[in-house]
Amino acid sequence: MKWNGINKDSVNLYKGLGILLIVTHNFMHRFPSPKENEMYFDENTIYALFDIFLNEPSGILRAVFSYFGHFGVQLFVFFSAYGLALKYENKQCETLPFLKNRLIKMYPMFLISILFYISYIGVLKPLLLGKGMDGVIIFITSSYDAILLKLTLLYNLYPGQGFSLVGPWWFLSMIFQFYLIFPFVINMRNKYGNITLALPLILSIIIMYLFSGEIFGISLFFTVIGHFPLLALGIFMSSKQNVNIPKSFGYIALAIFSLGNFYFNFFLISHFMAFLILILFTYDKITTMKPTSITYKVFAYFGKISMPLFLVNGFLRFPFENYAHGYNNELITWLLFLPFLLICMLSSELLLTINRVFTQKVLIIKEA
Repeated sequence: MKWNGINKDSVNLYKGLGILLIVTHNFMHRFPSPKENEMYFDENTIYALFDIFLNEPSGILRAVFSYFGHFGVQLFVFFSAYGLALKYENKQCETLPFLKNRLIKMYPMFLISILFYISYIGVLKPLLLGKGMDGVIIFITSSYDAILLKLTLLYNLYPGQGFSLVGPWWFLSMIFQFYLIFPFVINMRNKYGNITLALPLILSIIIMYLFSGEIFGISLFFTVIGHFPLLALGIFMSSKQNVNIPKSFGYIALAIFSLGNFYFNFFLISHFMAFLILILFTYDKITTMKPTSITYKVFAYFGKISMPLFLVNGFLRFPFENYAHGYNNELITWLLFLPFLLICMLSSELLLTINRVFTQKVLIIKEA
C-alpha cells in the first residue's frame, strides 16, 4: 500500500463505513452471545464466537458484527486526530479558542440528542409500556444524576458511568479529553517535529500495561490514554505523503490482533491493530472508489450523518431490539434491523436540521 494522504471525500467514506459497523454492532451485540472484548477482556468471549460458528451457522453474520463491529470506532479516533493535525499544521493552536470551536461543533448537537433521549426513553417508552406517569417519574429519579454528569463531558472518568444511559456516548467523553491535550501536543509537534509524539505515546503504553488496562475500575479504553497510540498515529500520518507500507504490516497486525482475542497482553494493543487491518486492506479501495458506484453513495451518505447517527442509534434500539431478542430468530433480527436503521436515519436528519437552525440563531443573536 502507498499512503498518499487522504482527502475529505475519502475521510467521509471511512466515516460512513465506520458508523455502519458501529450501528450494526450496537443492534446485534446485546444478545446473550457473543459479546465483545472492547473495554474489558474476557478470554471466554472468543470461544463463544467459535461456538456460534460451529453450532449456529445461521447466526454467523450477526455474531461477526456483534464481536467485531465496535472496531469501527477506531476509524473515528484516527481521523479525528488526522483532520485536526492537518488543520493546525505549522499553525499555532490557541487552547481556549480551539476548545470553544470544538464545543460549538459538538455540544449543541449533544444537548439536543439528550433531549431526544429524555423524550423517547424517559417519556414515550414508559407510556408505550403502560407504566404511565409513574414510569416517567421513575426514569427521572433514577437518571437525572447521570444526565447531569453527561453534561460535563467527563463522565468516562467516573466508575460505572462510561456506558451509562446510552452506551455509544462514551466516545464523546474520550474525544473531549483528547481536545483538552491537543493544543499542547500539536504545538510541540509543530515546533520540534514528530519526535515529540514519542514521549506521550510511550507513557500511554506504559500506563496501560502498568495498571493492566484499568484504574479504579475504569477501563483505560474509556480515556484518551487507551487510544493515544492511534491518535498519535493520526497526527504523525498527517505530515506524511508517498509512504510505501508493505502489506506484510497488515498480516503482522492481523496476527497480533488475533492473539489479542486470547491473551490479555495482546488485547491491550488490539484496538490499534484493528485499525491497521482496516486501513491497510481498504485504503486503495476507498481512495479510488468511483462516485457513481452504489457503495460510494451509501458510504458518503452515512458519513454525512455519522455524528447524529452516532448520538441517536443507541437509544432508538427500542422496541426493535426487544422484539429481536423475543423472537431470537436470525432472519427476523435482520428484518427488524432495517426499520431500526431507517428510523435512525430519519432521526439523524431531524437532529442535523434542528442543530443547524439552533446554531444559526445563536450566531445571529451573538452578531446582533
